[in-house]
Amino acid sequence: MYFQTFPRPTSETHFGVIPRYLRLPGLRARYGVSQATVWRWCQIGLLPPPIKLAAKTSCWVLAELDRVDEAREAGATAPEIKALVKKIVADRRAPA
Repeated sequence: MYFQTFPRPTSETHFGVIPRYLRLPGLRARYGVSQATVWRWCQIGLLPPPIKLAAKTSCWVLAELDRVDEAREAGATAPEIKALVKKIVADRRAPA
């Protein structure tokens, strides 16, 4: 498939703070791919799209990426991953 298996980076950063979001450079490092590949995967539904934190700040929610990675590691097919990504995006829009 498209994804290679890499060891997951540790979630801890400076001062023991666990980040909730991942910016594009971190996402590229997580999967070992180019910027174009990240955007292509978002476009075809293999990764959830980023959220906007500010006018020029987009990031991915780590919990959503972990859900997709767990499905992929469990052997989910591309159509199953795309369905999961659609559900993730729909859950974002659901009222809390």
